[in-house]
Amino acid sequence: MVFRSHFAGVLWQVHHLGDELLPTAYKRCKQEGILTDEQHADLAEKLDDDRILNEIREYRNLSHQFAGVIVTMHDSQTDAFIAHIFPPLNGKDAGHS
Repeated sequence: MVFRSHFAGVLWQVHHLGDELLPTAYKRCKQEGILTDEQHADLAEKLDDDRILNEIREYRNLSHQFAGVIVTMHDSQTDAFIAHIFPPLNGKDAGHS
């Protein structure tokens, strides 16, 4: 449980980096003439379209729905630990996605 909480916190921080800090830095660079309007628009579009940042946005919100962002997998026969995984975003069991 501690790992889950800490990892959820990491996702929140990475989310803030991608959704708040970088856009603010790009805007400031544009205001100070370091970036042209076209360069700023291109960088902002790349942030919006980034697959990894979009997944982080989705997974960080899962911490409100589950006991944590991470799910543990166990062997059905021995109940031995197998791995930590992200829950599937489509709401289906990981073995059936």
